[in-house]
Amino acid sequence: MTIVADKSGAIVVDIWKDTYEHFPPDDGDSITASAPPTLSQAQKGQDTTLTGWDKGLAAGDWLTFNVDSCTTITRVTISLKV
Repeated sequence: MTIVADKSGAIVVDIWKDTYEHFPPDDGDSITASAPPTLSQAQKGQDTTLTGWDKGLAAGDWLTFNVDSCTTITRVTISLKV
């Protein structure tokens, strides 16, 4: 997972996995365990181990990105390799 922002700052983004039938997703649908994508006074970061993450995806699964907190950053991009 790679996270990059438009400027240095802090952000925590949770990723929720759900299906169309169970929409809308909520905190219980998190795939990131206690290690969500996070920047702390930085502009970019990577996590290649994804400790605790639910990495399984099935046809029809949706990934939704929820900003839990943010300071200074106005645009963020998260890249996942599937």
